[in-house]
Amino acid sequence: MDPERRTPDLSVIVVHYDTPVYLRTCLDSLAEDIKRVDRPIEVLIIDNASPQDPSEWVRKDYPEFRVIVNAINGGFSKGVNQGFVETSGKYRLVLNADIILQQDSINGLIDHLDKNPAAGIAAPKLLNPDRTTQQSVRKFYTLRTILYRRTPLGNSDDRERVLAEHMYASFDHESVMNVDWVLGAAMCIRGDAIDKVGYFDERYFLYLEDVDYCRRMHDAGYEVHYAPGAKMIHYHLQKSRRSLFSKDALTHFLSMIKYYGKWSDLYFSLKSYMPLAFSFLLLAADVGILWASFFAAFEVRESLGSEILRPAYPVEFYREAAIATGAAMVLCFFRGRLYQVRREWTHFDVFSRSLVSGFIATCVVVMLGMFVVWRDLLGVSRLVILLYVLFAGFSMYLLRALSLFVLGRLGKYRLSRKSVVIVGTHERAVLLSKELSKAYGAGYDVVGFVGESEEGKDRAKGISVLGSISQLPEIVSRGRIQDVIFADIEEAFEVALEALVKLSRSMTDVKVLVSPSVTMLLVKSEDFYGFSILRYDRRPLLGLWMLLKRLFDLATGLACFAVCLPPLILYAISLLIFRRCPVFRVARRLGRFEKEFRTLEFYYDEINKPGIACRLQLDKALLFLPVIFGTMSLVGPKALDASRAGTFKSWERSRFEVKPGLTGLWQIKRERHWTVEGMLKLDAFYVLHWSLFLDLKILVNSFGVLLRGRVDPHKRYWE
Repeated sequence: MDPERRTPDLSVIVVHYDTPVYLRTCLDSLAEDIKRVDRPIEVLIIDNASPQDPSEWVRKDYPEFRVIVNAINGGFSKGVNQGFVETSGKYRLVLNADIILQQDSINGLIDHLDKNPAAGIAAPKLLNPDRTTQQSVRKFYTLRTILYRRTPLGNSDDRERVLAEHMYASFDHESVMNVDWVLGAAMCIRGDAIDKVGYFDERYFLYLEDVDYCRRMHDAGYEVHYAPGAKMIHYHLQKSRRSLFSKDALTHFLSMIKYYGKWSDLYFSLKSYMPLAFSFLLLAADVGILWASFFAAFEVRESLGSEILRPAYPVEFYREAAIATGAAMVLCFFRGRLYQVRREWTHFDVFSRSLVSGFIATCVVVMLGMFVVWRDLLGVSRLVILLYVLFAGFSMYLLRALSLFVLGRLGKYRLSRKSVVIVGTHERAVLLSKELSKAYGAGYDVVGFVGESEEGKDRAKGISVLGSISQLPEIVSRGRIQDVIFADIEEAFEVALEALVKLSRSMTDVKVLVSPSVTMLLVKSEDFYGFSILRYDRRPLLGLWMLLKRLFDLATGLACFAVCLPPLILYAISLLIFRRCPVFRVARRLGRFEKEFRTLEFYYDEINKPGIACRLQLDKALLFLPVIFGTMSLVGPKALDASRAGTFKSWERSRFEVKPGLTGLWQIKRERHWTVEGMLKLDAFYVLHWSLFLDLKILVNSFGVLLRGRVDPHKRYWE
């Protein structure tokens, strides 16, 4: 490539599929208009695996144009992104193959963007083949707009008014306008805006990718302009409107679902809670399976008759046995994580988990039968119970195998996709992206990458860098990302840890590819399409669990303070009488979000040293007051002196995502002399893995530490 081509003012990207006649007309008009432009221009044609390969005649008739023929049709967005990677112009003109450029249309678009730096996109005035104005600018879709455009709903007057407003029908189409969005058939995009906004969203195979991109352009602070000084003819094929049941109409419908899944607050919230709803649906189905399996087992036993076996007990005798067995099956399947069927599982994974869970449940049932529940039924009911377990276990496995199959099919046809961002821009991240793209039914749409951007290398790898790791929470929130995968966390561990802690308390699933530098976070790795990962799943009921934690803190704090109040009063009176010194002093501590709060401590100095109160842990009882008032919790990171405010690195502030606690991991671990870094890592571990069960475990162990006298209550917080 010569120097002039490497730095063109304009790169024209024509995306084509199976319209050779339109393509030739488009290229003829393009070549003619380029002659009027006194600037370096490059032209790239992306052919998406057309049945008739146009590369031969394009290279012959237009030797100055480049053409790339793809082996498969990845969709319009993928073709545009491929063009972005292969070109480097200051402006990028994206064209459909059914466009005919009119005189000076290229000059008009370039001049408009030169004069309007606020515009990220400039779109020409599109004309129908009969030279009438084509409605190429629109307002963003609303539910009413969609219903009126695609269905006969609504009275004609209201329908016409809403659609006219949607189409900017009352605006002068000969004047420049800042609009919501423009048709993607022809749009000139500022290169700097592409670097900031990113590439087209490849989740849209066709349709609505232009709406999505214009919306992202607005969100990034750019304007989308209608520039009628440039004119082009557009053979608007509108294939999706020809038949409601055509393939193109289905593609349009699926794109609409993806668009609303990304931009509708209600739809996104409902989609975020789908895994929880799916778990409850599985549980309800299992209850039905257990009920049907028991009666099937009982009927089989009845059909054998008393000639072979002893007479059967009536069905009422099995009530406790059936309930206990069903509960054991549900608990074992829950323990085997079989109420959250994962897309990356294979059918063997489901079968092995079901088999192990069923075996454990059988063992539990046998133990219950021998020692606890229905000892008087042994000898007769064992066959019923055995058949019950076999029928139920096999049916519950089939239900999960069917669920996995359905998820796979939905993922394959892009009906159920999860948007994912990969943190990292190196080889491992790119390899993971390729694995997710080719995995059958994976259901993951890789939106882009997050990390340090190196423009030349990024182009070579064909990746879109959305921003730096420090911007990750904002990127996730703005793009409605459902999954974040840390592929190269070791490259910026401290910044990544801060982002990881924030995301772990959101509605985003987080996965970390295992590497040596994150062993402190390691709990149990899982296989994920050939990679070992740590998983931090979303917690849709986090608000409820936090409320229960607060209620438990309040109840326990009140009870403990009430028990400790009489000895506290007696000790305070003894200090006043015998030492004649102040009893309490006010201490300033750092709470949640690094906000300062105050608490009481017993007064100590060089003369008045800690006494029996410290040995009996009475000074700790004063900390129940901030627990009662909600500035502390029973369990959490250690409360730090307020003088340390502002001294923490960004990632170290992750400990302030939760309230400080009276006890925590720092209290129950055997290593008693923690370094500052070790304490911070313990705090990060607690925030990442918090659960009510973890709090309960810490409390139980803290009582053991207290009884063994291993607490050093008057040791200053961090020396």
